[in-house]
Amino acid sequence: MIYEVTLLLIFSIISLFLLCLKWAIPINKAAIIIFISSIISFCVTVIFLRVLTLAEAAIICIFIQFAVFFTIVLFLFYRDPVRTPPDIENSVVSPTDGKIIYIKTINKEENIILSKKGTVEIHDQTKLDFFSGIDLIQIGVSLVFTDVHINRSPICGIIKLSRHMSGKFLSLRKKESFAENEKHIFIISNCHINVGLILIASRLVRRIVTYINQEENVEIGQKIGMIKFGSQVDIFLPTESINILNVKCGDYLYGGETIITTYK
Repeated sequence: MIYEVTLLLIFSIISLFLLCLKWAIPINKAAIIIFISSIISFCVTVIFLRVLTLAEAAIICIFIQFAVFFTIVLFLFYRDPVRTPPDIENSVVSPTDGKIIYIKTINKEENIILSKKGTVEIHDQTKLDFFSGIDLIQIGVSLVFTDVHINRSPICGIIKLSRHMSGKFLSLRKKESFAENEKHIFIISNCHINVGLILIASRLVRRIVTYINQEENVEIGQKIGMIKFGSQVDIFLPTESINILNVKCGDYLYGGETIITTYK
C-alpha cells in the first residue's frame, strides 16, 4: 500500500509540473508553487492521519495539493500591487508585467506584424492612421499566469483610440491566432508622442477588460485594463519621437514602473 501511495503522490507532482509547462510558468516559480502546495497538503493530511486509512489520506493529500496550487496561481494572477511611476520627465513606462520576446523595427511602408516567440508572423492589414507614414519600434511582451495582468498607461495623455476586436480564442502557438484572436487596441497620445498598445487574447483568455473610455485623460502608470489569464501585449513607439531604448530582449518588465525609453 505504501508503494502505491508513493507512486500516486509522485504522479500528482509530475502532473502539476506538466501543467506548469503547458501554461509556460517559469520552472523556478513552478517549483516554488508546487513545493508550497505539497508541504501544506502534507501537513494538513498528517493532522487527520489517525482517523483516515493510508489510501484515504493520500487522496485527500492530492486534493488539497491541487486546491492550494490553483489558489496560489489565481492569487498571483489577480493580485494588483501598488506601482509608483518613476519621477523622470518624458518617461515611457511598460504597460504590463512580462518578458520581452522581441524588439523590431517596422518601416513606414510595412504593415503591423504580430509575432509569438519570434516564430510566427502574421500581417495586420489595418495600418492605423496614427502611425501611417512613420517608422515604428515594436516591443512584444509575453505574460504567463503568474504575472500581474493589470495593464497601465505608458504615458500621460488622452486615450485617442480604444477599439475592441472580437474574435476567437486560439492558442498563441497557432499561426492564425494573431489574425483571428480577440484583441483590444489602445492609442494614447499627448502633444509629443503617440503610443500604441495591442492586447492579444489566447486560448485560455476569455475576456479583455478595459477601465477607461476613448477621449478620457490618463496619467502615466494609471490602470487602463486587464487581460484575463496568460497572453501578450505589443507596444508601438514612433522611432522619430523617442530616445534610446532602455530595455532589450529577455528583460522582465514591471507595468507602470520599468522605463522603456523617454520621448523627445
